Amino acid sequence: MKELNLHLGPVYSRLADDEDLKSLNLAKLPPDTYELRLHQAQTWHNFNRADVDVIFDTALTGDGKSLAGQLPMLVDAKLALLLYPTNELILDQEKQVRRYFERFAIHKFLQVMYSDKITEEVEQAIVQKRSSVIVN
Repeated sequence: MKELNLHLGPVYSRLADDEDLKSLNLAKLPPDTYELRLHQAQTWHNFNRADVDVIFDTALTGDGKSLAGQLPMLVDAKLALLLYPTNELILDQEKQVRRYFERFAIHKFLQVMYSDKITEEVEQAIVQKRSSVIVN
């Protein structure tokens, strides 16, 4: 039997340079805490563009996509609706957002809602549609 040798190199995610960070509200980042990656700076820039409706950040797992999408909420006081496909991911991200709130000294309301709670409210005829539960 032949031996298979596989070598996977490290994944490189470039740090954002001064030009990439231009016009971002960096003063509101906690001091000496975050070195933003290029994809995070690009995502944050695109949140501020009126001509952009949808942003896809395709960075790899563990490279800070969630932070990239949450920076407008954390720094620019924007509202966010964060959706995740599993309860485990919801729980993980809830903990992360709470840590960010502490780190950024934010005192916003954080409402976490799992699908079973939404279903329960719909079944009790409190609302007619699942989307109405989220809006309310």
